[in-house]
Amino acid sequence: MLGPDAPAGARVSTAVTATASPALVGTFRVAMGPWCDEVEVDVSDPPDMLSSKLSKLPYMAGRT
Repeated sequence: MLGPDAPAGARVSTAVTATASPALVGTFRVAMGPWCDEVEVDVSDPPDMLSSKLSKLPYMAGRT
């Protein structure tokens, strides 16, 4: 907001920039059930592969 003494037609603009975060890389494990079954998931896995991996866990078949 400009003050009352600003000339007619005056404008102020700003630009805020930030360096983008690097892409996530790596893997993590998901475990489920009393037998500690687990699957390893890569953060770059496509959705169908993730669904397939999770469906191998106890109680997860048909829920992904």
